[in-house]
Amino acid sequence: MTNMSKCQSNLKKTNLFLIGAMRAGSTTLYHYLSQHPEIYMSPIKEPCFFIAEYRRRNLSKIGLVDADLQKRIEIINNKGEFRTIEKYQQLFRDIKNEKYAGEASHYMYHPGTANIIYNYNPNSRIIVSLRNPVERIYSE
Repeated sequence: MTNMSKCQSNLKKTNLFLIGAMRAGSTTLYHYLSQHPEIYMSPIKEPCFFIAEYRRRNLSKIGLVDADLQKRIEIINNKGEFRTIEKYQQLFRDIKNEKYAGEASHYMYHPGTANIIYNYNPNSRIIVSLRNPVERIYSE
């Protein structure tokens, strides 16, 4: 049973994801979206929950690591403040009547997260922020 299937929360599931390249304006867009009356954006910009979930699922498929190493890796994956589904969904506890519950993380660097997000909420909307790679590197 995955971390996500254990959660029995009546909090609204995240249904808006802002993903994007670094230095591509995602922070500015996050702040603009936060000001919209129909959008509740997570107070933490990059909770990265679905990256941890992706790692958990891959770890369980490997089968090449012993139980002790698997347990230590699991501790690392859960160590972030919002790396369990219960803690992640608490980011949205203050939502009122907003149509969208959103968050912004760099999930585009972890392609396996797309299926996990879809399984979590197939009605999710994803906004992608991109930038010319040469300009992005120069900016960095």
